[in-house]
Amino acid sequence: MAQELVNYSCGHGEWRQFYGPGAERERKKEWMERGLCPECYRKAQMDKAMADETPVTIRVSLNTANLSDNNKILINAVAEGGTYREKENLKALGFRFGDAPMSGMFGLFAKPQKAWYKIIAVETLDAISGALKFGDYPVVNGISEIDIAAMHDKLIEIDAANKAKAEAAKEKAEKQALIGKSPLRAWIEEKYGNPYWNGKVYEGNVKYNKPSRVYLDNKEVEIPADVYAAQVEWRKRRDEINAKEVAK
Repeated sequence: MAQELVNYSCGHGEWRQFYGPGAERERKKEWMERGLCPECYRKAQMDKAMADETPVTIRVSLNTANLSDNNKILINAVAEGGTYREKENLKALGFRFGDAPMSGMFGLFAKPQKAWYKIIAVETLDAISGALKFGDYPVVNGISEIDIAAMHDKLIEIDAANKAKAEAAKEKAEKQALIGKSPLRAWIEEKYGNPYWNGKVYEGNVKYNKPSRVYLDNKEVEIPADVYAAQVEWRKRRDEINAKEVAK
């Protein structure tokens, strides 16, 4: 281990710590002195980025995470070309700067590269084309046949599961529309806002002159007779609709 002065090609120098045998330390020092100091290197990279007028394109690829256990199809969108002058536009489109995400089958073995990127999650294969809209920037397809072959079964599985989930949600919403909102819940919201209610209705007792009631935020609240009567009819209709659904 030794500390030596490194004189960079840009004319700047700094003391650096070197490790290993003497010959190895000397070799590394000579290699470093052929280059720029860290500050000049950063400035040179910035100047290069600012001067790059290459048209920006967006390369899309399959995210490696599609091979893991998830319920979304993940697409990587990475901006290429002279991105420095377009960074504000890219930010507005949801891109961020950092290590580009791993793409495709061989992404696990690639060294991370700094870039403007965006990870797009879609639930079905049909939704991919609609999600790949990036203003005026042209899209470059970076999805290889190897990626498709390797991820095919997983993508089809995710696609089918999410389509089934969407269909079930649609049917549930349609059934809920038929059932309508509980008159009792509507009355509670209108009169009391959004208190805690366990969903239970405690039936009244005519013999003891006890009205039907609910507990809102742990406080007993009487239910008006007309609201209770409407709730009884609503529950009857709800049960009939649910029975028809089960019969299907």
